[in-house]
Amino acid sequence: MILYATITMRSSPVRPEDQLLVCIARRNLDQLTMQSIKHLLGQPGFDWEYLSRSAAAHGVLPLLTYHLQSLAVPAIPQTKLESLQKENQQNTEFSFWLAGELVKIVKALQTRGVPCVPFKGPTLALIAYGDIGLRQFSDLDLFVRRSDFTRAKAILAELGFKLVRNLDAAREAALLRFDYAMAFVNHRDVLLDVHWRFAPAHSSFGLESDNTWERLESVDIGGQSVSTFSAEELFLILCCHGFTHDWERLVWICDLANLIERPERQLDWDYLRRRAERSGVLRIMMLGVALAQMLGASVPAEASDGMRDATAVEEAERLMGALFTPDRSGLASYSLKRQMRMRERFTDKLVTLSRQVFTPRDYDCSFAPLPFASLYYLLRPVRMAMKLF
Repeated sequence: MILYATITMRSSPVRPEDQLLVCIARRNLDQLTMQSIKHLLGQPGFDWEYLSRSAAAHGVLPLLTYHLQSLAVPAIPQTKLESLQKENQQNTEFSFWLAGELVKIVKALQTRGVPCVPFKGPTLALIAYGDIGLRQFSDLDLFVRRSDFTRAKAILAELGFKLVRNLDAAREAALLRFDYAMAFVNHRDVLLDVHWRFAPAHSSFGLESDNTWERLESVDIGGQSVSTFSAEELFLILCCHGFTHDWERLVWICDLANLIERPERQLDWDYLRRRAERSGVLRIMMLGVALAQMLGASVPAEASDGMRDATAVEEAERLMGALFTPDRSGLASYSLKRQMRMRERFTDKLVTLSRQVFTPRDYDCSFAPLPFASLYYLLRPVRMAMKLF
């Protein structure tokens, strides 16, 4: 059941257009949800232009078009539906083109002996939705070992890619030590993020392990087999990614809901729990599960009973209430206080606190050029003190 009627933004009710987006945020919908959609479409003053803008901003335009064109509802103006279909067709063509570019990049790196794993983008669309055209994305993501980054950069240069930002050797070394990804672009405006972590070092998630490389799944892109992370590893990665970005886009929650409900096989919830506990992100994963359930995702009872956490549920309700708030300033769940609250182990709280104080950020590295990356550990607390006082 979709709880669209209970979702509120602070003291204001959510617009029917945004309530509709919550209803369509899964590939497979039940009859009750379909009735809710029809009810919302019949609301007086329904704003189709706003609906289109909001769907694109939240990354769910493909799903919106997919479900609306399957409904025989007089309240859907034909001209509005055709406009959505046209916009979505352009998005689909771009997605398939990017998928083809991804295959070329992966093949070039692996042929030259650089192991890499594509994730999010086309591979996530296939694993979670079963169709590249059902997930909206505008860039590509690759994961490599940090020790392979320099070689990967050289191969990408041969393919016409260059770093989006002009970095000297010292700055690049600092970012490799403290950050988690660098963005590349080529002359065709293909944007590629190359990751060596799944979150900045100061987040202290520790998701990178041998399990990450050992548990891979194959997906077929245009007749080419490409390996990506298993659904379980991907679920954890997406939970942590959403948390660091305050779950500000509906598509990130939608990804989790569709991973949970994918028909090929159920998630291995026992493995997920053990893996999250080892990495110290169990409560963050429970937050992701709670958000997916608010979209109507059906978690098996045996898993759901062990995945409920009062703190995670409270945070999920807050985030859903703020999801469509125009001004999200002051709502960030990634503040130090909320980070500490969302870590279940005392050791993780302590590590998170120390890394917030001492681990440099990108803007610390930009503040002043230093000859050695280790010197930024000294600069970070000084800059924090300057900012505070």
